Amino acid sequence: MQFHPDYGPEDAELEFLTDNTWESEIDEPYCMIFMQDLEPLVQASDRLKQLGYYSAYPEDEYEALVVDRKERLKKLRESHD
Repeated sequence: MQFHPDYGPEDAELEFLTDNTWESEIDEPYCMIFMQDLEPLVQASDRLKQLGYYSAYPEDEYEALVVDRKERLKKLRESHD
């Protein structure tokens, strides 16, 4: 499976995604796209933050993953008002 060209598994320290011994039955490159409704995702992130889940996250990663999507949701709500 392919990764984003600007953000691979090494960038996220997720080498276990590529460091394996299994062989895929698919020879051609492919990708998967996962889509989620932003509102429940932001609500879940807010609950996780209250529990201290993100305390071990590097600040820049937290900003990129959690804060940015919360801002996107806020802008989407404002554009529909």
